[in-house]
Amino acid sequence: MKKLFDSNGLRWHLHGRHQTLDAFITLATRAGHRVICCTMRYEDPEGDEVKDLLRGKVERIFFTGRKNKTEALSAHEVFPDIWIDDAPHWIFQDAL
Repeated sequence: MKKLFDSNGLRWHLHGRHQTLDAFITLATRAGHRVICCTMRYEDPEGDEVKDLLRGKVERIFFTGRKNKTEALSAHEVFPDIWIDDAPHWIFQDAL
């Protein structure tokens, strides 16, 4: 099964374009992708809005606490095949 990483969609949700993201998640899932979200936010309390918006829509939500996304996901043995991100430098760079 293919893995699909989605972070950019979170910004869509937070700016009121949730229908676009929801449609994308549905289409990707139907195409056989596993859709997850990885955000550089801290889980508590900053992540509450993310959880509310995406829970039940994506397979899993990862919070990196400002660490780069590649290392955070690899610690959970998650290695995305496709990355979608509006700020791709955070995939490899910490924000500390």
